[in-house]
Amino acid sequence: MLGTSLEHLISLDILPFYIIVVAVLLVANIIKNKFGEVREDQIKKLHKIYGKQNIKEIEMIDRSPREYTKFMVRTLTNTEIITMVPGYKIKERFEV
Repeated sequence: MLGTSLEHLISLDILPFYIIVVAVLLVANIIKNKFGEVREDQIKKLHKIYGKQNIKEIEMIDRSPREYTKFMVRTLTNTEIITMVPGYKIKERFEV
């Protein structure tokens, strides 16, 4: 019984279906990773903005894909909340 159902799962009739499903999942994952904002690049941009100030911590507060990402940046002197939009641009920046 188990052998026949296993043979049916890997039969040549259903094999193209499995290949298509795997291909769609791989392409979706590649597109998501390629076109999304890369967290490491966002953090690099924040380090570049703050320059020589010593950053103690960068914490992601809120994320809305393709719209904005909010970060809380703590330095030695102050704490700021930054809203970053796609293209690694700073939309809002205010002190807490």
